[in-house]
Amino acid sequence: QKRSRYYKKVDKMRKDGSHPVFLTNQLIVKHLMDNIQIIMLFIGWYFFGMTAGFLNKAFLDVVSLPLTLTLIQFAFSSICGFLFLKVLKVHKFQPLPASQVFKQILPLSLTYLLSYSLSHVSVGKVPLSFHHSIKASSPIFAVLLSRAFLNERYLPITYLTLVPILLGVSLATWTELSFNMVGFVTGFLSTLISVCQNIYSKFLFQKLHIDFWNVQFYISSLSVLLLFPYCVYGEILPFLQESESLDVLDFNCYALLLSSSIFYYVHNVLAFGLVAKVATLTYAIAGVTKRIFIIALSVLYFGNPVSPLNALGITLSVCGVGLYHTSRYWEKERKRPQSEIL
Repeated sequence: QKRSRYYKKVDKMRKDGSHPVFLTNQLIVKHLMDNIQIIMLFIGWYFFGMTAGFLNKAFLDVVSLPLTLTLIQFAFSSICGFLFLKVLKVHKFQPLPASQVFKQILPLSLTYLLSYSLSHVSVGKVPLSFHHSIKASSPIFAVLLSRAFLNERYLPITYLTLVPILLGVSLATWTELSFNMVGFVTGFLSTLISVCQNIYSKFLFQKLHIDFWNVQFYISSLSVLLLFPYCVYGEILPFLQESESLDVLDFNCYALLLSSSIFYYVHNVLAFGLVAKVATLTYAIAGVTKRIFIIALSVLYFGNPVSPLNALGITLSVCGVGLYHTSRYWEKERKRPQSEIL
């Protein structure tokens, strides 16, 4: 009778899914599906990020309209944000008072706008490999600005990781065969502004409690409004007045512009999904790996001349970024209370 009751209980647990074996299998399947999802996000993030960079470079090599490229990409993001938030209602829209938008979101939009515009100017002037070597200097600006304005203190090992970055960027710059001063300066300014934008974003998200979808919609929309007048009168109209310029505006040119906007938007969405699912260190190291792929593939695809010393400089700077992110991760882990770790 006891055995009968036991088996009845086991059968009942199997039917309602509460049996330990069933639960264990569920956890294994869930863990496996989560890992597959993360792998697919990484693959998509790599593919769309690298392709967007290549499409930007291909477009700017044909038509020197960096501000127009920035405007179209922000406009596409704004339209997609409006569709997802307001029309299809895939995600909840978070309305903000006009005063809050102008006081807090507007400065962030300005930094995003300047960062992307200057980055596109740089990509149009220098090889993609050299551009990403310049972008690798971001940890140097992050440490200096955080130390100066936020009074953050770092371990000696963190400062040491800046040495290979500084040496690598200096060596890559000194030995760059296709060096262009405008591309070099705009690349550095873009990196500096991007670091300032990241620091400001941390404070903003803590105050507003706003998610990525809404922030991207507000930033993209404001950036379009800010950039449109200057882009039309400062870049598009002078370009159209040149008779020779109209010859390059063919189907391929428009296809590059549209596809780069699509890939740029999807890359940002996938980046947001990854940040929510993986550890900070994993995401940072993945970013370094993606930069290595972009540099290597851009050299092969565009055929940029690279000397051995130039390659050494690029390698040093990228490896230094990886070491920096690793040291920052362990530094934060040391500062966490023991109760949180346990």
